[in-house]
Amino acid sequence: MNPKLKVVFDGNVYIAAANNPSGPSEAWLRVAGRQARSFDLYTSQAILNEVTRKLTDKFKLPPEKVKQFVEAIREVATVVKPQQILKVVKADPDDNMLFECAVEAKAQLLVSADKEVLKLSPYQGIGICHPGDLKKSLRKI
Repeated sequence: MNPKLKVVFDGNVYIAAANNPSGPSEAWLRVAGRQARSFDLYTSQAILNEVTRKLTDKFKLPPEKVKQFVEAIREVATVVKPQQILKVVKADPDDNMLFECAVEAKAQLLVSADKEVLKLSPYQGIGICHPGDLKKSLRKI
């Protein structure tokens, strides 16, 4: 059996899933939780902190709902602790946490809706795709 693909979701994928439970980002989050999934999901505490902050401050979701959502992510994703500080995204240095997580997890794919992040594909052998292109990207790798 082939090892599963290692994937990192940008915080914007999780935020889209929280705000649109019937959308594609939520569907991919559900797929990540299945036993028969084709990929393993990885995240970092920095990404989870960003998701918590944006859902609470920007989208005004109730703190209890945000806490439950982040716990659901923790149930389907492996949380890694990046050992490197990277300076990859000049336009938005906060996005560097995605690359730090992906490098630490030895991910093959980073999924993001951020145009600045998408422009950097591939990065150190890590493919980068939009959530809408994830199914096609999974077939290629």
